[in-house]
Amino acid sequence: MTSFQLPSRWTAPEGDSDTRTPFSNHPKTAYHYTEAPFSSSAATYERFSTRSAHHLKATPQLFGSQGCHSVFSYTEYHTSSTEMASNRIRRIAKELGDIQKDQSSTIEARAAGSGEDLTHLKATFPGPPDTPYAGGQYVVDIKIPIEYPFRPPVMKFETRLWHPNVSSQTGAICLDTLGSAWSPVLTIKSALLSLQSLLSTPEPKDPQDAEVATMLMNNPEQFERQAREWAQKYAGAPVSSKASGAYQSPSSKPKVAKTREQEQRELMLRYQGYNKDLIDRFVSMGFDLDRVVEAFNFVGIDRMDGQDYELEEAYMGDITARLLGEP
Repeated sequence: MTSFQLPSRWTAPEGDSDTRTPFSNHPKTAYHYTEAPFSSSAATYERFSTRSAHHLKATPQLFGSQGCHSVFSYTEYHTSSTEMASNRIRRIAKELGDIQKDQSSTIEARAAGSGEDLTHLKATFPGPPDTPYAGGQYVVDIKIPIEYPFRPPVMKFETRLWHPNVSSQTGAICLDTLGSAWSPVLTIKSALLSLQSLLSTPEPKDPQDAEVATMLMNNPEQFERQAREWAQKYAGAPVSSKASGAYQSPSSKPKVAKTREQEQRELMLRYQGYNKDLIDRFVSMGFDLDRVVEAFNFVGIDRMDGQDYELEEAYMGDITARLLGEP
């Protein structure tokens, strides 16, 4: 039997005096270890061992959990840290290339330093239209963990903004895509798109900043005014009459008739670069347009420069599950 080598990033569960006690009734001698805190599932590691069999030849079995730790058993381990690092860098480089090639996207990402270290990135994107953040440019700091893509990237806003799901002091972000909802099929780009979408759809009931969330729920006009002022001060958004004391509530804004062309242009913006027919297939099932686009972003569907194409069955299932609120 292959001798067992314990990788440095694995540690024995707290309280185990003998970290190599075999589990009974196991076809081979198995030892249990826990990874660093990370919300995960057996399915994630099963995909990992299946798709990367030449790196990790083991059958993971979930034995239980200890807080944020999940406990697995492994019979053999054949990974070298050099191989893992090399695969991670290749994937990051490909993802950055895909971002640069997508002419329809407003997202940019690059290495934070000299360009040699691809584990520390900077990304920028504009604030969504028709929000207090419109006209501003937002910088996101990204650090890629050694376990990527099996652990999510660590992101925080460098640009200060007034938003219930972003700390107004540290830029820390509360977003399920960067936590419990992360999946190895997601990408840096899809995570950034989810961040951009978060600016359009704040979730004050699941806040990162309680003060901002309270203001949004109790006084939405004051929240919008404050968010717009911060966008001008920190993100370079243009100064408007709304920010200079002439703020108007939605009910008091003068209604201006829109031309058919304007309405069509605004509608197409809601598709965020995806092919209209592709999105409308789900809309015709009764799903809301904005929710469908959010699901496409969440799953990480390629825009393909707005071209129509057939989605793989697995992606169709992932999108439908997201729309139905399934885990």
